[in-house]
Amino acid sequence: MGRINLAGMSDKVKYVQFLHDASEVKFNTGTGEEAGNLSLQLPVQKPPVEIPVVEVFLK
Repeated sequence: MGRINLAGMSDKVKYVQFLHDASEVKFNTGTGEEAGNLSLQLPVQKPPVEIPVVEVFLK
C-alpha cells in the first residue's frame, strides 16, 4: 500500500474516501514523535479513473 502523511492533521479528520466511488480510505494517527500526523493508506493500484481524488471530511 502507498501512504500519504499529513502533518498536524490527526485531530482534525473525521473520515476519508475516494470521490469517484465513495470507497473508504483507511487512515491512522502517528505515535511518538509523529503523534500529530495522519497517515492515509492508499491502494497500490491506481483506481480506474483519470484523476483519483481523495475527499477528506473534517471534524
